Amino acid sequence: MQHTPITRRSVLAGAAALAANAALAGTPTAENWTFELGQLVSHKDQPFLSMVLARSKTRRGDEVYGIRRLRDDVPVSDLMMLSGALVPIADCDAEAVRTAEHAWETSALRARAA
Repeated sequence: MQHTPITRRSVLAGAAALAANAALAGTPTAENWTFELGQLVSHKDQPFLSMVLARSKTRRGDEVYGIRRLRDDVPVSDLMMLSGALVPIADCDAEAVRTAEHAWETSALRARAA
């Protein structure tokens, strides 16, 4: 089996494609959410760049987010987190925001073309 090297760009593109598919799947837009699909977030205690791929609410009304960590060297990249454990990425991290937005736009265009 041939191995393909995993790069940050491929991880971002994959995460953006998953988020675009989740958005097309009909996530309710009339509800208020703490984080938007495709938004960059980090953990409040252990900073790591992640992208929101999915979101749901528990019966008690707690928000649960499916996130993908955007680093190549983590053993588990997809996680489910409660909204209280996440914080938005500051706009001052411009490089991370630009890279993720580019991957998001590229995957959204591909999804529309398909």
